Amino acid sequence: MSRSRLLGAVACAAATLGLYALLLGVARDIKAARPSHAWELFPWVERLARGREDQQALHAAAAGPILGLLLAVLLIYGLAMYLVAGRRSRLLEVLVFGSGALFLIVQLFGAALLSNDVYSYIMHGRIFGVYGGNPNLEAPRQFPGDLYLRLVEWRNAPSSRGPLWTILSAGLALVGGERIGVTVLLFRSLGTVAALAAAATLWSCLRQLAPRQTSLGLVLFLWNPLVVLESGLSGHSDIVMAALLLLAFRLHLRRRRALASAALVLAVLIKFIAGLIVPLYVLLILREAPSWSQRARHLAVCGASATVVLALVHGAAGVRPDVPVFQALRAEGGRYTHTVHELVFTALRLQLGDEPKTARAPWQREQWIRERANESAEPTPAATQATLWLRSATWLAFGLVWLLAAWRVADPRTFLISSTAVFLAFYWLVGTWVQPWYVIWALALAALVPTSRPAQLAVLLSVGLLSVYVTGGYDYADSPLWWLYAYRSLPAFVLPILIFALIELARRQDPHATSDDAEAAVGVQSDCLGKRAVLLGKDAGG
Repeated sequence: MSRSRLLGAVACAAATLGLYALLLGVARDIKAARPSHAWELFPWVERLARGREDQQALHAAAAGPILGLLLAVLLIYGLAMYLVAGRRSRLLEVLVFGSGALFLIVQLFGAALLSNDVYSYIMHGRIFGVYGGNPNLEAPRQFPGDLYLRLVEWRNAPSSRGPLWTILSAGLALVGGERIGVTVLLFRSLGTVAALAAAATLWSCLRQLAPRQTSLGLVLFLWNPLVVLESGLSGHSDIVMAALLLLAFRLHLRRRRALASAALVLAVLIKFIAGLIVPLYVLLILREAPSWSQRARHLAVCGASATVVLALVHGAAGVRPDVPVFQALRAEGGRYTHTVHELVFTALRLQLGDEPKTARAPWQREQWIRERANESAEPTPAATQATLWLRSATWLAFGLVWLLAAWRVADPRTFLISSTAVFLAFYWLVGTWVQPWYVIWALALAALVPTSRPAQLAVLLSVGLLSVYVTGGYDYADSPLWWLYAYRSLPAFVLPILIFALIELARRQDPHATSDDAEAAVGVQSDCLGKRAVLLGKDAGG
């Protein structure tokens, strides 16, 4: 690798670290920010204390600076990917990994979280670990004397996460006790460790599958601002699920199919959404095996491994059969959030006869929450019909995408591409309640095939969804910039797909770019197939 490119990567790392330090001071003022109580451990961290009455003014003042800082980080992120693409260097890989670790560690000192989810995790963990309840069935409001209840926003909502996350949350909540700053730091630390573990697994896999793309895959994932902010700063459970997905793939490459199946089931038990790609993995096992007898043996061993893990985790968490595992897939008016579905849903309601004020209620989230607080309120017939039409069409489209993805699974590389495509289809088609950190699922798998089209789309989506931290702060009925909130799905979801389409159009018009991309893909696939042939030969001989 040329000295100039290495120095350029060093400069990118240093500049990014400085920008993240500046972001910590600005992020505390945006509307999504919630206090982390980091000042209880680190005296130099300024206390985050503000009333609801000044949130709008604070967000308006912070929106410009945070947008500028995010754009600067994203530009450097893109430059870093350009500098390392196709460059094989152990020194460069160490630099990328070490810099990514620093980006994450800096986030641990942030005065603010970018969502309230950590406090929900803590409360759900305490319901299980302290009170002996089941957070999948019991809501936080049922424990009015708990110290953390005042910090939880979704007090009426039971947990929709898996039992393994309940166990992990309970353990961290018990260790942290009533020391809020310590408990939040524990969840942030778990997110940081999981992100680094995921990156280390990526590193190992890429050195085997595509050595010349190792640095690119590491930058794509570990330097992605969304991964850094949502893992280190906000401590979301999604990064733990992603780390387990990558572990499952690494174990599969090492022919540890039973352990790979166990890791994949553990990922599902963190967040049930990982179950979307379980059938794809079953297809991968079936299509890699050279004979029906080996297919039957692999399925039996993997099925037994998965069953044991399910039994152990469910038994430890005390999960009952009636736990509503698919709560996250429900759709009602208030759940069309941060996606194009919200605009389509409103247009359908207007077309079906709803009054404009009623139809646009989800645009003004505070008003919608006030309406939903009335338990006797029922959705209008137009809203019910609009939901039926919209969900039927999007689920049909998603089903077709999933079938196409399943059809194309033939080897590890196509499995990764198909799995990434399924997650991307979920975001655009059926995930009516999509938050920025959800994209971590796709980014983790996409980083293993960093030159693929799904990887490019996942990166563009991660960039677009960061915009909701700016546009999402204008959901006030009297805000003169209400339209930024109303149409926030356009920069978040529509702009990424438009940019992707333009890139694809330019690629098709440039025969050299197309052939180069195809040659890279064929090279990686040939490497995978060659390793597959060797492994199958060993299996047959054994």
